[in-house]
Amino acid sequence: MVKYQILIWSQFFFLSLASLVAQNQKIIGDISSHFGRVEYIIGEKALVPEKTFDNTIRYSIVNYWLIPGKYERNLGSSWQWMCFPRLERNGAGYGDVIETLEKIEPMPENLLFRHQDNATGDVDDDERIGNAWNTPLPFEEINSSNGYKLNIQEDQLFLLNSTGSIASPGLSFPLYSGNGRRENWIGYFLTYSQEALDAFGGIENKLTFIQTQDWTMVKEHGEWVIPNNVTPLSYGDMVIVKVTEDIPTFSWILDQEAEESDIRETEYYTFVEQETYTPFYVEIYSAVSGNEVAVMAQDECRGASVISDGDTLIEVNGYLSGLPSGTPLTFEIWDGYKSSATKKKEYLVRTPGSNSQIQRTIYSGEGIPYYNVSFGSQDIKTNTDIESMIEVFPNPALSEASIRFVADDEAAYDLMVTDFGGKPIHTLIRGTFPGGITEVEWNLTDGNNRPLKNGIYLIRLTKNSRNVANEKIVIIR
Repeated sequence: MVKYQILIWSQFFFLSLASLVAQNQKIIGDISSHFGRVEYIIGEKALVPEKTFDNTIRYSIVNYWLIPGKYERNLGSSWQWMCFPRLERNGAGYGDVIETLEKIEPMPENLLFRHQDNATGDVDDDERIGNAWNTPLPFEEINSSNGYKLNIQEDQLFLLNSTGSIASPGLSFPLYSGNGRRENWIGYFLTYSQEALDAFGGIENKLTFIQTQDWTMVKEHGEWVIPNNVTPLSYGDMVIVKVTEDIPTFSWILDQEAEESDIRETEYYTFVEQETYTPFYVEIYSAVSGNEVAVMAQDECRGASVISDGDTLIEVNGYLSGLPSGTPLTFEIWDGYKSSATKKKEYLVRTPGSNSQIQRTIYSGEGIPYYNVSFGSQDIKTNTDIESMIEVFPNPALSEASIRFVADDEAAYDLMVTDFGGKPIHTLIRGTFPGGITEVEWNLTDGNNRPLKNGIYLIRLTKNSRNVANEKIVIIR
């Protein structure tokens, strides 16, 4: 009798297992046309159909959702900042670099694929040259939570088709501070668009910098600088952020969906996008009329933006790589009617670390992360001693600071740190320097290499023994 019971229960077990296997095979079969590879899993509820937040059917495996469909992205011949929300994943949730990129149609003969290790800041490149991958690859796996830079070095359009599973909106990953200077290249893999500050939600107070391929938001004195041409974060975007402290587990916030929009393309100006850019925040007053604004170098457009009705602050991205250091930069405005643009000869410049605006020429190679430029004709103050503009970054400073000024001509300069009473603390430079950009790195120590206490100090610049500028610096360790 016992033998018969064992036999019956054994038959029941194997029938149940066969039913489960058949069910999983059916699920896999149903979605196999949408995914390049779905691994076969035996186990209770290995693949579970559920409703997602957007009311589509998902098949859940750990942190990844097998949602029928595919991800398509148009690729130009310039740099692309991107992430991979949908991947054919291995057991650890990563995709293979070659297998993923070879879904580009048509397959480029030459490309560069750039990855940053956010924990260390180290950057590596995978390359394909003449239809062959430069193996062994420095990195072989792709993660949906990381951002990547892709440069296809051929002049035509391409299409990336990605299949596989998408990352769960709740997938978490770390962000690193690096004393507030570390860039974190991260992927925005949520399926609907959001305003940037909504998507970052609970860590907004720890952010100082948010950048996409099209725009940059920076925090000045605790307030965000948000130009009018900022657009929502969209599915597949790469985002670069800087934080004030390490965040071990960050996940995107599912807040309020925003209408997806693209940066308007310029009609009059043409330029070549590069891997990186310098943001110019241009203040537009009612007295300034125009349809497009551009930053120029040697009569060549190095970046331009469209001015829409009601805009008061426009970001123009300057693609300045390859320019000789010290090349003067100018600005132009096109009004939408004339066959030529109008050069702006009078404008004010304010750089990070300074509260004052000054009329001066901006030069390439100054090493400043962004500029504020005002085209208002009112309150323009001519500055004949351009060298009197001291720029300090970052300010407040944690462990070190960059201090620079631009000189019109050769002269004897002293750059000194003093306390508020004028007592000398540290002479940073002393000597004769040519016209142009002069920069010094300071580790926030006194003349005996002892760290200074937290507080406010003065940076004093003299030219030919005449004091020409003072700038405050705040030290917070």
